Amino acid sequence: MPYPTFTAGQRVLAADLNAGKLEFVTNAGGAQTNATTTFVDATDLGFAVEASARYKIHVLIGYDAPTTPDIKFDWSMPSGAATARNCEYLVATTTTNIDSNMAKIRRGATTAVIAGGPNAVANAFSVYEEVTDLITVSAGTAQFRFAASGVGTATLQADSIIYYQRIE
Repeated sequence: MPYPTFTAGQRVLAADLNAGKLEFVTNAGGAQTNATTTFVDATDLGFAVEASARYKIHVLIGYDAPTTPDIKFDWSMPSGAATARNCEYLVATTTTNIDSNMAKIRRGATTAVIAGGPNAVANAFSVYEEVTDLITVSAGTAQFRFAASGVGTATLQADSIIYYQRIE
């Protein structure tokens, strides 16, 4: 929510001071893998949202795509949530860690974004970035998820990070 305006003599509560504070979550505990095409929650990359609120979210994910090469990302959101995700990532046809074909696309929360990575390059450490506008109806958890998009194991690298801020 926008930072509130205070007047002389007004009692200021901790909740008022915390309103609109930029917060973050990270998976500092280590890398996570998924060898299936079924989405799994990205460990520690979720956060509680309030009902009838609006958030700005900035996602920076380090990953290794399977050798096919591809990985897919989406969100699990509280019911009725509306999102506009602006995503930037390597396209699935990228084959080296020198030449990179990038894509930018706009998607909803539960529409998968399929990102690529250098084919047959071990530990390529590709980066997925997303800026999301989230409008909630009900309270719940905004949870980032990932899966392999084809054959192979998708790896979400440690120290991926999601910044979020309630803006109204």
